[in-house]
Amino acid sequence: MDMIESLFRSSHIADVVIAVMALEALALAIAARVRSRNWSLGSMLTGMLPGLFLVLALRAALVQASPLWIAAALSAALLTHMLDMRLRITASHTH
Repeated sequence: MDMIESLFRSSHIADVVIAVMALEALALAIAARVRSRNWSLGSMLTGMLPGLFLVLALRAALVQASPLWIAAALSAALLTHMLDMRLRITASHTH
């Protein structure tokens, strides 16, 4: 249990999550290429960005960064989420 506790106390848990997200993006890009899927890299990234910004806000909070950095990351998460929703809604109306 000490390892998990130290991950949270040091903010390294956020680094682990970011690394896993990067691996997920890479795996999806490779899978799309190998399986000849017509997945848009841009749409995949806009789907992942809100989560990335939320993890960055978590990391900022864990290292006791300025509240402005936390607010900036949360604002970026909201804006990218809104962009993702707009793109999904627009795409669903065109198909």
